Amino acid sequence: MGARLKTFWAIGRKSGRVAWIVGAFLSAQPATAQVPAQRERLALTLLTFNLCATCDKRDERLDLIAREIQRLDPDIVALQEVMTWPWNFLKKIRETIPYEYSYYKTAPKGISGLAILSRYPLTRQKNHPLPGKTGWILSHGLLNSTVNSPLGPIEVYTTQLIPNHMENPKRDSQWATVAEKIGENPSLNPQILMGDLNAREEGRLQRSIKADWIDTFRTANPDAAAEPGYTWDREKNRNISASEWPDWPSVRIDYIYVIASNEGETDVKVLESRLVLKQPDPKGAFPSDHFGVLSKIEISRPEIIALLLSRFFRPRGF
Repeated sequence: MGARLKTFWAIGRKSGRVAWIVGAFLSAQPATAQVPAQRERLALTLLTFNLCATCDKRDERLDLIAREIQRLDPDIVALQEVMTWPWNFLKKIRETIPYEYSYYKTAPKGISGLAILSRYPLTRQKNHPLPGKTGWILSHGLLNSTVNSPLGPIEVYTTQLIPNHMENPKRDSQWATVAEKIGENPSLNPQILMGDLNAREEGRLQRSIKADWIDTFRTANPDAAAEPGYTWDREKNRNISASEWPDWPSVRIDYIYVIASNEGETDVKVLESRLVLKQPDPKGAFPSDHFGVLSKIEISRPEIIALLLSRFFRPRGF
């Protein structure tokens, strides 16, 4: 069975839709017709942000965060350190941005967790625990939700790996689990991973990432000297001086990756990526001890009808 047929078959079994199986058969046929493929296109604005569960001035910060997310108008948002008790970060943000959401509690009573918010419907959620803890209380996980976009289902993930910006074998083990779970999930569209990897851009974890994983920020800002993209910036963010790790150097540890899919004949173009949520309110309260990352991408692929025509209807003599 060819690679593409295997992918269609796996998706068909997961979704229970016979149409996927028919599509699998058709897509497995050799392309011989000279039919120009019209491309479907979808622009997506993506945002990842660590809310900082332990930073003070929570009410002021949440008001600022909610207003800024509303202004940025992203399609899909990934959040880390999402406290739901005793302060309900998620409820507060959704009062301003009433998107669909999924939530994975990673600490007792909801003192921290992961969340994905989407302008488009969310049709499935999977929670994957990761090995290792921070201290005695904070567990780590990978949240996976399926976004039902106009281009079809897109798998979106968010995670927060164990802190310590230096090399860390425990974080390497967590990352191996993240990469494994994403690799096990078949998709005809690109997959999206956003989150706080707590790993330096030049470190061992980043060097292990496959070439088809697109680092959206560095793709849009290829000169690291001119734009280092520090999301943990001790010189610019006053919340860091009051954090548990005030002496850590400024580093880029928050990322948005788009994992390309060859099976769906899709292309991904990074239109823009920049740091956001980095200005304090008039009273000097910063949104978090991290800065956020906003990326705009365009996904395109052949229209389904054109794709089937090119696979199925062939001129005589072929």
